[in-house]
Amino acid sequence: MIANPKPGNPTGAKSASPIEGPKNKRLPTTPHPELATQPELPEGWAVVRLDEVVRPSRASRCPPPDHNAKIPFIPMALLPNDGLPAIQWEMRSREETRSGVSFEEWDVLLAKITPCLENGKLGIAAGIPGGRGMTSTEVYPIRTEVVTSEFLAFFLTLPSTRHGLASKMQGATGRQRLPKEALDAFPIPVPPLSEQREIAGMLGAVDAKIAALEARQATLAALFTSLLEHLMTGRLRLPEFRR
Repeated sequence: MIANPKPGNPTGAKSASPIEGPKNKRLPTTPHPELATQPELPEGWAVVRLDEVVRPSRASRCPPPDHNAKIPFIPMALLPNDGLPAIQWEMRSREETRSGVSFEEWDVLLAKITPCLENGKLGIAAGIPGGRGMTSTEVYPIRTEVVTSEFLAFFLTLPSTRHGLASKMQGATGRQRLPKEALDAFPIPVPPLSEQREIAGMLGAVDAKIAALEARQATLAALFTSLLEHLMTGRLRLPEFRR
């Protein structure tokens, strides 16, 4: 069974400092060496290693008391592709999820294998029953600490970010994977928390508008196909030609 999450807003607690994140952890101020030659950032921004503002998700692996209980599972096929629509999941048995990796509510799930990483497969785990679940071993669950989940997810959708991560993949052709060390060391520009929320809110609104327009376009395309079939075969006649 595939389920859709309820809407949510994982922005975290408010902070008194402009450079503190959702977990009230202060943003590191050491500049990232790879971006030392980049244009000066706005006041309050900093460029740091990704592992300075996030951590691997460590959801409990304790099984549910009922051995027959189903567990939310997000396979690679249900991760959004090149966008951030709400994540879907399947309810699977404990046996079916034994080889997966665990995640928590609001974790950012990032594909680590080719071509899924290059295609932008990622999403935010939102509305998960029980607040935790399992996903593919080819996915990195990332828990945000100084950045919001939405801001991180939008950063990971940037073509430059995607290409940068893809360039660090290792392994045999066709089965390359992004090493955890390369993900940890990847530079990310981090604005104050309030600005993160405003940026993510604006991008989210535009993304929702695009989704609505795409849905309308799909409806019109389906209508055209139906009319084409019926009009060209005589099954539907225009009013002036009906008898």
